[in-house]
Amino acid sequence: MSFSDPIRRRSSSATNSARLGKGLAATVGSLLLALSGLAVGTQPAGAYTLEGLKWHGTQDSGCCAHINVKYRGFSYGGNQTAIDDAISAWNGSPANVLLCANCAGNLTAGDENNSADGWYGLTSWSTSSSWGSHYFGNVTLTLNWSGMSGLSSSGRKEVAMHELGHAMGLGHTSGCIGVMEGSSTICGYTTPQSDDVNGINSLY
Repeated sequence: MSFSDPIRRRSSSATNSARLGKGLAATVGSLLLALSGLAVGTQPAGAYTLEGLKWHGTQDSGCCAHINVKYRGFSYGGNQTAIDDAISAWNGSPANVLLCANCAGNLTAGDENNSADGWYGLTSWSTSSSWGSHYFGNVTLTLNWSGMSGLSSSGRKEVAMHELGHAMGLGHTSGCIGVMEGSSTICGYTTPQSDDVNGINSLY
C-alpha cells in the first residue's frame, strides 16, 4: 500500500480547491492527504497526530532512533540546504531521533521543479513487506523548487522539517502549533516545536 502527502501553497483556482478539498481524497491504489487553501486562524489547535507507521528496528523509547536520509540528487541548491538545515534542526531538538544526512537507507530525499500544481513538498511511502503494515518500507521526500523558490530560506527549512516529520511518522496538526501544520501556512518556525517533539517521542 502506498500513500502520499503534499503540502500545497494557496491556490486561487476554485476548481483546484474543490477538487482537493480538505482532508482525505481517495485515489486508485493510494490515499492522498491533501489540504488546500490558506489557514485563517479559525481552526482550533490540535495535538500531534500520527500517520500510523514508524521505522522498524528502532527503539520504542529513549534516545535515539537512528534514521538514514539518502540523497537522490538535488538540482536546486536551496532545496538541499533546506534538507540539511532541517536535519540539523531535528537532531538539535529533544526528539528521540538522530537523522544521518546523505546516508544509505530507505528514506530518500531529492527535488524537482514542477509548476503544475503549486506544491512545496511531497512525502510518499510504502509499507514494509517484511515487517508489516505498521512500518515504513520505502519513503520518498521531494521538495518542489517551483513552490520553494518563492519562500525565504527559513520558510524552505520549515517545509523540509515538515516533510521529514511525515517521513518519521507524524501527521498534520492545525493552528500553527508546530511544523506539522496541515494547511499551506508557513508558521515561521525554525526548529521543531514541543508538539512535534512529543509526537516523535511517542513513536521512538
